[in-house]
Amino acid sequence: MDKAKYKIPIYGGTAHFIFFSKEEIEEVKKKYQVSKIEEYDAVTLYYDRSSKWTILFHKDRITPGIIAHEAKHLLNLIFQYNGLRLDLDNDEAECYFLGWIVNRIHETTRRFSITIK
Repeated sequence: MDKAKYKIPIYGGTAHFIFFSKEEIEEVKKKYQVSKIEEYDAVTLYYDRSSKWTILFHKDRITPGIIAHEAKHLLNLIFQYNGLRLDLDNDEAECYFLGWIVNRIHETTRRFSITIK
């Protein structure tokens, strides 16, 4: 399992990105209490609505779309935690933060030589 942790700027907390293989599925289920993880390409979690958020990625299934999908879930959880509302007329802060999340995920895949399909 490959793991990376980043301090989240402005909004606080930490983002954890975990990349697991099919051989590690049972370990992921137990450690992160996620049943049926083998059926998903990725899943975004939070712990007790605290400022620790995790995205679990299946190493063999990562695509740009999956990264975007999970990054948006993470952004929504963090905005909700901080009491922020999405603003369709002024989404610049949201877009910058989404870019930060996506860049950290790509940085992590490069660090561990994980292929994005």
